[in-house]
Amino acid sequence: MSLSSTVLHAIDRAQSSLGDLVITITLKSTSTVFNNSTGKAEPTEVTKYLKASVDRWESDEVDGDLVRSDDVKLIDFSVSVPIDLSDSVEFNGVSYNLVKITPTYVGNHVGVRTLQLRR
Repeated sequence: MSLSSTVLHAIDRAQSSLGDLVITITLKSTSTVFNNSTGKAEPTEVTKYLKASVDRWESDEVDGDLVRSDDVKLIDFSVSVPIDLSDSVEFNGVSYNLVKITPTYVGNHVGVRTLQLRR
């Protein structure tokens, strides 16, 4: 087993060990679909679900501009689900905008993504 496979397996085990700290969040994006009856491309909302855990910003990460004290930091384990900054994220009944998506690579694979959310 390669080192990257070992690390990716450890990430899966870590996610499992977090139990209830891993939550399901809703990811909403808008896609364009061709409508045969109207002959036009029309926007449609696509809903996907991610498994993530809420983390906290370290004090030296919060600068008040790029990272605000009320920004939410999520560790996203659903790295196979496509995500874009134009998507919105909902959890605990609150909708957030994506500010930044930071993948953490293990070899050539994304192990987790850090999502920065803002209201």
